[in-house]
Amino acid sequence: MKKFNLFIIKKSFLTSFLILGNMLGSIYFLCWFFLYKIFDGRDIVFTEIPDYNQITLLFVLQTIVLAPLLETYICQWGLYYLLKKIEWLRKHKLCIMLIGAVVFGVLHFFSLSYIIVTAINGFFFMYAVVIKHKRGGYWLAVLLHAFVNGFGLLLGYFE
Repeated sequence: MKKFNLFIIKKSFLTSFLILGNMLGSIYFLCWFFLYKIFDGRDIVFTEIPDYNQITLLFVLQTIVLAPLLETYICQWGLYYLLKKIEWLRKHKLCIMLIGAVVFGVLHFFSLSYIIVTAINGFFFMYAVVIKHKRGGYWLAVLLHAFVNGFGLLLGYFE
């Protein structure tokens, strides 16, 4: 894992985005596929999931621009800087990434499967912030987040 981390740290912003984006996209698809199979098409729903048949330009902007900017700032960037003040966590960055993943997942409480998939996404976003914090980690996480949200909108629209 250390070799992969060093590889990502040394790569350009675009290369990091392409590598992490491809990994995240693949995992995103596999998670939804397996969760659909596990839940047999049923899910534990906590709140109403947005209706993708009523997509407006404002909804798209909120989903692809505003949400990634704000959620990444609060749930990844802000949380990272808060958690790294704790000496033990500063030495255990994996724990910071797991805490960030859980917080991010729980904040997306539409359904149980949505929380699980979003927590996995949150782990990738937090990884981007932690591993590239001095070289555009926030913006890398924002773009990954926008990519996932856009992909989700597209899939939801054609569902």
